[in-house]
Amino acid sequence: MKSIQALAEDIHPGTFVHIIAIDEDPSQDQMATFKGNVSDQVSKVCEELAKHPILSTAPAIDAIGISQGGQFLRGYVERCNWPQVRSLVTFGSQHNGIIDFRSCGATDWLCKGAMALMRFGTWSKLVQSSLVPAQYYRNPATEADYNKYLENSNFLADINNEREFKNEKYKANLSKLTNFVMWMFEDDDLVIPKESSWFEEVNGTEVIPLRAHFEVPLVNTSRTSMSY
Repeated sequence: MKSIQALAEDIHPGTFVHIIAIDEDPSQDQMATFKGNVSDQVSKVCEELAKHPILSTAPAIDAIGISQGGQFLRGYVERCNWPQVRSLVTFGSQHNGIIDFRSCGATDWLCKGAMALMRFGTWSKLVQSSLVPAQYYRNPATEADYNKYLENSNFLADINNEREFKNEKYKANLSKLTNFVMWMFEDDDLVIPKESSWFEEVNGTEVIPLRAHFEVPLVNTSRTSMSY
């Protein structure tokens, strides 16, 4: 993120760049990318940005999210959006979830233990409230699998507005974006499926595009430029 900050400042001298951190301690902030309640983390960011001495006075801000930070920033836009985001740009994010968890190193026993817990207890309250990747896990292989996701997902099912009750605030806030740009990495082997970065879904070998996927669009595309 420091390199992106430097690039933005080089391209547009005088630009104020704020890097979001969940914890002031770098090691704890790194830990928060894997362990924690995502909804609580988004709420914390909402509170901090709303009282930020510079950002809170800006007419609008632009936001960049890398990997899971992309859908977390989208959660910020939908749930609070003050200061209001003008353009949201995401790189390799998991907007439509993941259907599998990443592989661990051969001797990374801590990682293997956590992955085993997520695979066998994905929908438990413990996992959904404490292990970050599980909170954007989404594998609608069968109707039963999809229903489990809708019933138990702590984060993604909510911000994707997939449940029976549609949160109109989320749709309204996302519609306020001037630009929503989603980048997918063609050779991405960490996000499964990589097409999730474009809000797409993979059913076997068929890729279901964004507009076909949502019966009730999250955004009013006549007002929002969505690039992907």
